[in-house]
Amino acid sequence: MACAGAFTLAPEEFYVADALILCQGERVTAVGPRCRLEGETAGPVFDLGQAVLAPGLVNAHVHLSLSHTAGRTELGRGFLAWLKSLVPLLREKPGRTLLSRVAAGLAAQGTAAAGEIAGRWTGDVLEALAAAGVESVSLLEFFGFQGSGTLDWPMAAAEIPPERLHVFGHALYSTRDTLLQAAKAWAASEGRVFSLHLAESPEELDFCLTGHGPLASFFAGHGLLPADYRPPGLRPVAWAEALGLLGPGTLAVHCVQATEAEAVLLAATGTSVCLCPRSNANIHVGRAPWEAFLEAGANVCLGTDGLSSNTDLSLWNELRYFRKRYRGRLDLPAALTLVSANPARALGLDTDYGAITPGRRAVFAVLPPDVLAWSREEKTRP
Repeated sequence: MACAGAFTLAPEEFYVADALILCQGERVTAVGPRCRLEGETAGPVFDLGQAVLAPGLVNAHVHLSLSHTAGRTELGRGFLAWLKSLVPLLREKPGRTLLSRVAAGLAAQGTAAAGEIAGRWTGDVLEALAAAGVESVSLLEFFGFQGSGTLDWPMAAAEIPPERLHVFGHALYSTRDTLLQAAKAWAASEGRVFSLHLAESPEELDFCLTGHGPLASFFAGHGLLPADYRPPGLRPVAWAEALGLLGPGTLAVHCVQATEAEAVLLAATGTSVCLCPRSNANIHVGRAPWEAFLEAGANVCLGTDGLSSNTDLSLWNELRYFRKRYRGRLDLPAALTLVSANPARALGLDTDYGAITPGRRAVFAVLPPDVLAWSREEKTRP
């Protein structure tokens, strides 16, 4: 495959101009300048002309099962208003036609793999992703304070191929701490990903510190919060650390309410961080300390969340939003790692995705013209 250029994101050669990518079956066998590799081609060469390629994109956090809620939730009035509008819609089943259309849209936008939060309608979601050619990492959701806190597998686990099964503890405010610990322990023992929503809203911060506030009242009113519940009296990130939930293999999602010191802690523990900036802005829960996470060296990636809080599931649009509002310089290769190499690493997919290099899957994304123009902007900066 020939193209005008390829952002390989490989450490030895981040960008190759006038590139030739050699493939055998589904794998890349070589990548380099056309003048160097042209004599090694044994089959037809597909010339993409002026296209510039990046590795297939990886969406670190998406709720495809909520696709039917698009345009039907309360946005702009805070987390609790959004949650109250979402809960009644959870009983509805998204149609297969809708899921197929949404999954096909992911593929059309260059998404090669996605960390799907699995629970309701898992079989239909996986079928839609497979038909669209999008690799799925199924993060099976655990939720609630009921039960003993041991790992009692939801029925949806039977719909997920064992090699793709990972775990997702919904949140500190919604899930028994011992259940979260059991899920993390299982993931660590099996070499799987453990993920959770962490420090997403001011209401979560209040819940963890005091056990009171609108979120606690909402859960208590729905019979979801035990009468004997006692708050940890800690901030969410500190509580997650105390429970042993942080560390390599953990993907913390949102982290809006994290402080700069907590950003350093998450990076130091090897915890990956998934930011969902448009979702956070739409719900009106705040802005995560993006710059602090990157400066601390955290493995930062982007996710689109779901259509219950986002206008689309395009990682290009998520990246455009992020870079425009980033307080500092974010060059094109660094920006691309947020939607390819970093999420691939966070989801345990970095032997297949995240770079155009020998051995990785031959799945690519074409850079949109305006994104490619960022490299020209950088060259003209003083």
